[in-house]
Amino acid sequence: MGAESEQAAHAFCESPLWDQAVWMATSYQWHPSSEMPPIMGLVFGNWMKGVDLSRVWIDAAGNADENDGLRVAVLEGETPGQTDGYTVRLSPSLNEFLDENDEDRRSIGRAMRMHPLSGVPGSPDMLTRFKQEYERHGEFMLAPVVQRDDGHLYVNVHQGIIKRELLIRHVSEIGADEPDLLALRECDDEKVMGDAAEHLRRAAQNPPS
Repeated sequence: MGAESEQAAHAFCESPLWDQAVWMATSYQWHPSSEMPPIMGLVFGNWMKGVDLSRVWIDAAGNADENDGLRVAVLEGETPGQTDGYTVRLSPSLNEFLDENDEDRRSIGRAMRMHPLSGVPGSPDMLTRFKQEYERHGEFMLAPVVQRDDGHLYVNVHQGIIKRELLIRHVSEIGADEPDLLALRECDDEKVMGDAAEHLRRAAQNPPS
């Protein structure tokens, strides 16, 4: 793995901009006729800070993760204490192979719990379609979701990162000493909602100039 990609992943995952941007959800898009790879969109409470966060990676390594320094994992399956859904985790790839004694570095990463509209008639299974498109193309784009002048949201592909590797894991496969398990625990519904509310409260008190 290239040193540039590794350094970019650490800078991206450890950036204080995550607290300012407030990661609220994950969205998915794909081409109607599957002519292009799909997109995993990161929806932020403060989209301007979300764009600044994407630039942390782009300034360090450009618009592609050539050496898969950034690990993108989708953790599926029921998790005690959480509403049905799945977790998306972003972390430096090499963190998964560090010694257990280096707990501070192994735990570096960001995670978001997603709750699809299960049981709602006509609601699309966005993740399943995204995975199908990823399998078809062998790559996807990770990009911030921003707000246009008319108030509608759209994916800012100019600040996107082209990724080839996507890890799909079931909670039953995750060992007790793995960083992914820590991410699942940190995504407890009550904790996530409380943290998001606090970050948005602070953002409202200190609007960007």
